[in-house]
Amino acid sequence: MSSDPAPIFVVSKPLAPPWTDGSKNLARELVDGLAVTSPSRSIHAFVPKGRAGATRARGHEVSRARLDPAIALEMLGALVVDRSSSIHHFLFAPSARSARVGRALVRLRGRASVQTVASVPARGVRLGDVVFADRVTVLSRASHERALDEGVPAARLSLIPVAIRPPLVPPPSLVSALRAEHRLEGRFVVTFPGDLEHGDGAPALLDAIGAMHARRDVTLVLACRDKTPRARDVRSALASRARRAGVDVRTIGETPHILGLLRASDVVAMPTRSLYAKVDHPLVLLEAMHLGVPVLVSSGSSASELADDGALSTDFAPDAIATALDALVADRARLAAAGESARAGVSRRTVEAMARAYEAVYEGLEA
Repeated sequence: MSSDPAPIFVVSKPLAPPWTDGSKNLARELVDGLAVTSPSRSIHAFVPKGRAGATRARGHEVSRARLDPAIALEMLGALVVDRSSSIHHFLFAPSARSARVGRALVRLRGRASVQTVASVPARGVRLGDVVFADRVTVLSRASHERALDEGVPAARLSLIPVAIRPPLVPPPSLVSALRAEHRLEGRFVVTFPGDLEHGDGAPALLDAIGAMHARRDVTLVLACRDKTPRARDVRSALASRARRAGVDVRTIGETPHILGLLRASDVVAMPTRSLYAKVDHPLVLLEAMHLGVPVLVSSGSSASELADDGALSTDFAPDAIATALDALVADRARLAAAGESARAGVSRRTVEAMARAYEAVYEGLEA
């Protein structure tokens, strides 16, 4: 690398709490990782006014943290006049609209560009049609294969799996309080932190628990953020389904104590057919693994790749999921070993290694 590396502008949603958005969280991890691995490189990002200390980037202040049309225009205007950076790194879920704007901006400014596909579009939308940068990075083998199949040239494409800093371990007092608040004492707790509206994960998990031999000892916790009003209808339908199946369910929704809830869980499970609108390797699963909580994923989505890092994996079928959960309920030593395997596996993913991989992409554009 030269002694004066090119300044980077990481273009994402404004970096500020709440940290409930996977693509925004990934941008924060990247910015802070780059500050460690390349301290001489100037890194810029959007932050709300008065929140410049939220990351290690030099903040380009915008009016608010919430991304709405007015803020999007404010951010676009800042990029059009930006003179501080040589490489624009776009990091968000791609769409036809963002692709049109991105292509126009790249042509207008003539800056080198990187685009990270933070989450893949729905099937039927070709990735080759919604990427626009000089270099494109994806987060999983599944997305890499899809990108090649859907028109992204191999020469432009890199695979860089996501990594996060190990989260702070919640205090035992908080974990105990959460178990008491949600009536989880004495229960085997399976937490689903996925999407209610896509992937069929919650109903598959509910049916699986209904088929378990140990069903009466198991509680399913739904820790799912409502992304659209439709989520309320899905949640209501799941409650009716649970009553018919005799499955004990707690619906918590979005919580500021997600780390405590993960720690209060015996298993964090995310069987799903699709991770549409989520990061390919969901960050909440990486958090659970860092906390030493067993994570169960299924075939059918890129989350299955976490089995390489110590997660448990099963087929996406209620009977298969039930068998996997019954084995953990019946064998506490096996359960503990699964948690340690998850912790050890995810610890090999470091934010610094992720940042160095992006550095290699930047250096290729600087050459």
